[in-house]
This record gives sequence, structure tokens and C-alpha cells, in this order.
Amino acid sequence: MWPSYSQKIKHMKKIAVIVILCSFCFVSSMFANISLPSFFSSNMVLQQNADVLIWGWAIPDEEIKIQIGWDDTVYVTKTLSDSTWQIQIQTPKAGGPYTIRFQGYNSLLLQNILIGEVWICAGGSNMEWSAKMGINNADREIAAANYPEIRMFTVAKQASGVKQKNVQGRWNVCSPQTMANFSAAAYFFARELQKELNVPIGIIQATWPESAAEVWTPYDAIFTNRKIADASLKLKDNKTCTTIPGQLYNGMIAPLAPLKIKGFIWYQGEANVVNARTYDLLMAALIEGWRDAWDEDLPFYFVQIAPYDKYEPETGVLLQNSQRKNIRVMNTAMVITTDITGDVSNIHPPNKQDIGKRLAHLALEHTYAKTNFNVNPPVYRSKKVQGKKLIVYFDNAQGLHSKFKIVEGFEIAGNDGNFYPAQAKIVGTSVELTSKQVPSPVHVRFAWSNTARPLIFNGLDIPLSCFNTKE
Repeated sequence: MWPSYSQKIKHMKKIAVIVILCSFCFVSSMFANISLPSFFSSNMVLQQNADVLIWGWAIPDEEIKIQIGWDDTVYVTKTLSDSTWQIQIQTPKAGGPYTIRFQGYNSLLLQNILIGEVWICAGGSNMEWSAKMGINNADREIAAANYPEIRMFTVAKQASGVKQKNVQGRWNVCSPQTMANFSAAAYFFARELQKELNVPIGIIQATWPESAAEVWTPYDAIFTNRKIADASLKLKDNKTCTTIPGQLYNGMIAPLAPLKIKGFIWYQGEANVVNARTYDLLMAALIEGWRDAWDEDLPFYFVQIAPYDKYEPETGVLLQNSQRKNIRVMNTAMVITTDITGDVSNIHPPNKQDIGKRLAHLALEHTYAKTNFNVNPPVYRSKKVQGKKLIVYFDNAQGLHSKFKIVEGFEIAGNDGNFYPAQAKIVGTSVELTSKQVPSPVHVRFAWSNTARPLIFNGLDIPLSCFNTKE
């Protein structure tokens, strides 16, 4: 016998009540559980000797107890009405492994935690380039990558129009299996730091191939500067990565703040050769935006892009020149690569070992005050005209020399802006320039081409960066 219409209605109402109750129980259970951002997990590294903020989610007004393994201190906090909670803990000097236990309506136990130095490593394809993608001596480097005190976290690719609260990813202990697909430059940076500091190193990789710096920069920082905003319109459509300003910052950088870190390293620029002349302004805005997010003037060390023969004329060297200008930003330093990149037809130089090592040496000198690791490149400082002679002065230029009998690569120009090769003489940390074609010199440029090779070095055999006083 078929049920009556009224019986059907009663039956449906019962099912609806059951569904609502089950849903309520599921939702309550979900929000009752303490949850953490992905980068607070087992195997992580926390910054040593620091006030470290830890945060997460739970049911409103839930009491959260956090027991710290290195001294058994118990911290207590309560969840706010928006389901968020946070607490600041004090970390000790480098060491571990430790545990951290979270207790509320549920319990979480994080294990194998180390205390040490934490760095964010970000940028484009050259920062993402892994040993498995092809580096010098890849098989040997992968096999030797057993460093349990190096921990690596890869931020999953995520573009967003609004700032996200979390990222996908997990901490991995450095091993041949995990290193093979991780940023090679970041790994060699970490390996050198770990060797010299003898503390655990945590590396967070946030990268996206073919990404322009605009997408890593906070949106407001782009559109409050007319020059940067206009230049961003020159970006070419990209099937590989978004070109909308701020979207990778929102999805991959903002969720990490304010995780306590030591600093940033950056390797990017190739996607910005189309608007190279304003790249220095853009990067200054990016650095300021990231520092604002962390509320700290953190060090920012970056890699100058390598010579490459497939750029439009002068665009590559214009980008290198803009990068050089960024060393004027407080607490930054630059790695130059013209002497270690090899084949100019390869936009991804395979010598990531020396790039990572030089980044580490910048950190060791400037951040950790290890003054025996100076790898700062000689860079243009100023010029002075003396009659028909133009004298150029450089920073980081002790022991300035050419590896050729003739000092090459310098050109000078008068007010007309037409450059001619100059006769050059190195005098201490300066160079004196003359040219019969330029009786009244005004401007000077050096190594001004996309594929210029290293010509002048300081006493540490670091090459002089390209520059152009007319640009």
C-alpha cells in the first residue's frame, strides 16, 4: 500500500530534521577542532631567540592550551568570536627536536620541530628551478642532499584577488628525495648557511615561473604610484601565470605574514624586461609592501638576472641596471651572475650552486656579521668630469682590475647622448675615461648589452655590474 500524501510530508520532515541535526553536528565538530595554518606543522623550523606568533582557528570562546616542548611552559588563550586565536611564545636558541601540543576540544601534537633560522625564498622560474630540472652535477648533488637540520616548505601555487588566510604545503626534512624537486638556489643557500652557522635552517619556497614582479607586489602599492601602474600595462598576456597585480602576493605571501622569519631572498626579473626602466621603483614598492606585512625591515637579498641573447635589444641590460639601482634600498644586497652563468642562450643558468652560495654569503656578512664572506659586487657610485676626462668612482672596488691587457667595456657620451668606446685606465677604486670622439663627456655606461660578459673585477674576483648614467 502506497503511503498517503500526509505520511510522505511527515516522512520528509523527519529526514530534513535528521539532515539538519547531522549537518549541525558536522559543522560544530569542524569548528570545534583546533586547526592551524599549514606552515605550523611537524618538521617545521621556528625562528630562534624570538617572540614568535602562533595562530589558528577553533570554536568561539574555546580555551586553547599550548604546551611548549623546550621548557614545558603552558600558554593559554581563548578563541575570538570570528573563530580565530593567536598567542606569542618565546623561542630559545637553536636546537631541537621539540614538540608542541595544542589542547582544546581536540588535541594536536606537532613533532620533530627545530629552532633555527627561517628564510622565505621567492620569485620566478630561476628560483623555482630544481636539481631535477637540470643543474650542474645534478645526480651528485641529489645523492648528497642528506641534511636533516634543513627543512623545506613549498607554498602551493595560488593566485587570488583577496588576501588569503592559509596556503597549501608541508614541511619536509631535506633528503635526496625532497631536495630533488625543491628550489636549487634556495637549497644551496640553506646548505651554506647551515654549514657556516651550524644551526637548523628553514626555507619557505614561494615561486611561479614567468611571473612578473607586479603580481608579487601588494595591489595598492602598484596603483598608488602612477609610473608603476602605467608600466604594468606593458606586461604581456601570460598563459602560465596571472599578470594581475597583487594576485600572487595575496595568495602566496600575505598568508605567511606575520610568521617570524629572518629575511627574504629573491630571484626574478626575466618577465619584466618589457618594462625594465621602472623595475627599480616596482621592486622598492614590493620590498616595502612585504616589510609592512611583517612590520619589520627584514633583509632582502636578490639575484641580478643573467646575460641572455633572446631579449629584445637592450631590454635585458636595462633590467639588470634597474636591479643594480635597488641596492639603494635599505638592508638589501645583490648577487651578480655574469661570471658564473655560462651559455647566454640559456635563460636558466645551471650553476645554481654559486648563486645560492653568494646569496648565503650576503646574508652571512650583512645579517649575521660574518665579515669574511664579502661577495658584494663592485657597483657604480658617482662620476666627475675633469676637462676631457671623465672619472668614475665605485663601491666595493678594492683591488679593481681587468683580466685583459686593455680595459674594455666602457663608453662615454656628450650632451647629444651618442656613446663611443672609451680608453680606460684603472686608478685604485676608480676608472679614468677619455675618447677623441667625446671632447666634453657627460655620460658613461659599462657592459651595455644583453649578453655582456664579465670584464672588470674587484679583488674578490666579483665582476663589476653594468650601469648607465643616462638611464
